[in-house]
Amino acid sequence: MKLKKLYLICLVFCSAFVFNACSKNSDAEHNVEIPDTQANMDTEAQKVELKEGDQLKEILKSIELKNTFGFKQNLAKVMGKEKTLIAVVKTGCVFCESMLAVKSSTKTNTKAKFIVVVSSFHSEFADFQDKHNQYRSAGGEWYYDFNNDFATKLGIEGFPRFFLINKKGELEKDQSGLITPEDESVLEGKEFAEVLQKLAEETVKWFTTI
Repeated sequence: MKLKKLYLICLVFCSAFVFNACSKNSDAEHNVEIPDTQANMDTEAQKVELKEGDQLKEILKSIELKNTFGFKQNLAKVMGKEKTLIAVVKTGCVFCESMLAVKSSTKTNTKAKFIVVVSSFHSEFADFQDKHNQYRSAGGEWYYDFNNDFATKLGIEGFPRFFLINKKGELEKDQSGLITPEDESVLEGKEFAEVLQKLAEETVKWFTTI
């Protein structure tokens, strides 16, 4: 347990550092002006508390996304017939991209319909298209959250975030961040890159169980 606590603290610190660095770089590169509503949006996101078993059907109906061609589509209409696994990611997030890289290289299939949603808060549409092209072999359908609905309506703050939703619109699984292996000793003494790779592999393995 001590190892897990220390590891999680380290992971949170690294996540925050990478997130802030990537956000600043992205803003500078694309000359993105952060809207005054950012603080309000973050506050709104913090108010959303989800738990497994919650009915999300109405929220899903209210979320509009863009596909890789720029056409708007309603999230409720692209959900799977049985279950849907939604991976919400951010461009420049090393945790997100490690997961996508592992899924791309292993071409791991999921029983649930797999959907990748890219946050637009610090990402241009062109960035979204580039990431789709880069990780196309990861499979699934890719969508751009141009209104940041996942932040305001589902409380997304950190990345990656995974939602497993059944055909009734009920939330079956809500996972924040990558999966930690049951045997935490495999992470001892490893460099950050090795730890990241192991977490990504565990997460993709988890996909096959749900």
